[in-house]
Amino acid sequence: MARFLIRRALLLIPVLWGAASLAFLGLHMVPGGIAQAILGEHATAAAVAKIEHDLGLDQPLYVQYGHFLVNSVLGRFGISFRTHDPVFTDIAAAFPYTLQLSGAALLLALIVGIPAGVVAAVRRGSWADAAISTTVLVGVSMPVFWTGLLLIILGAAKLGIFPVSGAMTAGIAVAPVTGLPILDALLTGNGPAFTDIALHLALPAVTLCLFPLAFIGQMTRSSLLEVLSEDFVRTARAKGLSERATIFRHALRAALIPVVTVVGLQLGGLLSGAILTETVFAIPGMGYLTVNAIQYRDYPVVEGVVVVTVALFVVVNLAVDFTYALVDPRVRYA
Repeated sequence: MARFLIRRALLLIPVLWGAASLAFLGLHMVPGGIAQAILGEHATAAAVAKIEHDLGLDQPLYVQYGHFLVNSVLGRFGISFRTHDPVFTDIAAAFPYTLQLSGAALLLALIVGIPAGVVAAVRRGSWADAAISTTVLVGVSMPVFWTGLLLIILGAAKLGIFPVSGAMTAGIAVAPVTGLPILDALLTGNGPAFTDIALHLALPAVTLCLFPLAFIGQMTRSSLLEVLSEDFVRTARAKGLSERATIFRHALRAALIPVVTVVGLQLGGLLSGAILTETVFAIPGMGYLTVNAIQYRDYPVVEGVVVVTVALFVVVNLAVDFTYALVDPRVRYA
């Protein structure tokens, strides 16, 4: 198992290096240069030269690239042009909100998607199968920003149940334990804060979960239908096992292997989808931080967010490979 994980980790290193390199080169190809973007189009040549010297932009590109790679490995992304704080500090402050939102959306997608896929597969061709398949199609087709605005109109403006924006009501304090506000409120027994955070989280989590929920449900249905035609399932039924035991003890476990792949890929999609969701609901997470950084040409923050996001995606893929090996030992020797 250790050799398998090491081999997979080494294969993911080029992915992280390539994404970081593209982020660096893309930002340095912006017309006008970074210093010009910071100072504005009416800046004098002397002011531009001073900013370029202070930021090290007057050095050869390969020298800047080398410094960027070293600093990325060490977690030093520089100082934000907008907040004047270390980039890592801004990312560390925003990351818990994105992790909280993505985790809640993924949890909802799993809780609803897998059972829906099982029902659709077991009752293939029934009204339940048709209803679930239609819902899956709608979930895939609806853009995140449109869904978010629709839920704000229905849940906040019309019903008045959920807050319109933000991660929690101003003035509510939660003692830090894990860094995730909703989990910290639960662990410290802060009921009012937990309720307030959960209400703020409900609409964004539903908005973000629809797309992965649809994919997880469809993949569960397709995979389970394929497994139900295998010989070992027919053997289990011939031995007199109940249909419930045959499906949940034998067929579903084998069918979950491709579902694990979808879950891993959708987690990366949740991190990218959080950009739109956090912007619509004004949640101070990584996506909201990225949008503001792009608007203010805050390039160190953009580079830092890209590197951290890709690193998280690499770790998720490694976790997916590890889960493969646990579910199906044959994968270890592939």
